[in-house]
Amino acid sequence: MDEKINVDFGGWIQKGFDIWKGNALTLIVSGVIVWFVGIIAPTAVIHLIFRGMLLRHPHIYGILTSLIGIIPNVLLAGPLMYAFTKMVLALHDKTEPKPQIGDIFQGFAELKTAGLYFLISGVVSFVLVIIGQVTCVGTLIEFVAMIAFVTLTMFGLYFLVDKQLAVIDAYKASIDLVKRSFFPFFGLMIVSGLISIIGVIGCIVGIFATLPIGMCIIATAYRAATRGETPAPPAPQTPAVPEPPVAPPPAAA
Repeated sequence: MDEKINVDFGGWIQKGFDIWKGNALTLIVSGVIVWFVGIIAPTAVIHLIFRGMLLRHPHIYGILTSLIGIIPNVLLAGPLMYAFTKMVLALHDKTEPKPQIGDIFQGFAELKTAGLYFLISGVVSFVLVIIGQVTCVGTLIEFVAMIAFVTLTMFGLYFLVDKQLAVIDAYKASIDLVKRSFFPFFGLMIVSGLISIIGVIGCIVGIFATLPIGMCIIATAYRAATRGETPAPPAPQTPAVPEPPVAPPPAAA
């Protein structure tokens, strides 16, 4: 049986905040790019196209927008989040040279992998939205199932970026890790999410300032939970020195 993981709420949150504090400009600007380009702008366009259905056919509106929303998630949000995750892990590990704001666009080089990852999560979300449209019980099922899915896969993108796993294997690795201490990890996810959106007090600017904190907290949890607080560099390979040949004993007289 897998050993349970001791979720260090205070320590991981503090370390995540310290990472954000030491790299605030890079994280805030990169986070703004992710949210505006990958999420807010596409969502606004989709809403404008189908806004006429919102009041007349709200259920159809919800299903259509969820289905079409998968496309920008795959093409835009996926690569940007892939790069953002890579940047946060590098900042946690204090990798040199430090990530720069422009690195956020390097995720498009991994469009196939990142897109497939977000395609799967988008399809799961779409199926749950359909279930939620059926009855009141369906709404409850959607809510519970979505919480379980998000919690179990909270490290999936980190495994994908860090370990270079296949997409399905990254999902499996996250599920296997989280299920060992599901409720503590669920609590951590809720706390990090609340910290991320606490910027709502400061309106839009405050939201974008605090959103990356959640990413830093989860990155810290990922490193600690996978026994990798600071990955050790590979040991240098020292060539073997051949032993000198042994001289044969002198022949007997």
